[in-house]
Amino acid sequence: MISELDIALRGERAIEWLLSRGATLISADGEVKIFADLATSATVVIGRVWFSPMSVEVPAASSEKSDLVFISLAMQGTSRLLGQNETEAATPPPFFVHNTTEPTLIETTEPSTRLIFGIHRSKIEAVLGPNDSYSGP
Repeated sequence: MISELDIALRGERAIEWLLSRGATLISADGEVKIFADLATSATVVIGRVWFSPMSVEVPAASSEKSDLVFISLAMQGTSRLLGQNETEAATPPPFFVHNTTEPTLIETTEPSTRLIFGIHRSKIEAVLGPNDSYSGP
């Protein structure tokens, strides 16, 4: 398992960190700031991320990571998730399930903290069925 603890980045370093993970900053409301703790392996991801208001595009995952589905739980603030074929995101839910095989836009208009869990697709399908893009109360 790979751990990245006490990540505290701002400005260009925060943008470079996003880029190194395949995400692209679309817009930011002020200086980009990211604070995080992450632990990752081939089969599970767990972490916490605090970020300043911004819009970030997350591309579809590469084939070796496409078996993971991410559950994102709001702890502070709100984040909207906009899938590839959607033109407008719904009211920000307290949690969402992100299918990594589709590109996604994540937006927030206030500082936000989220808990993130990445688990194998078969485990989430056991709970939600074959629809692995889901948000709810």
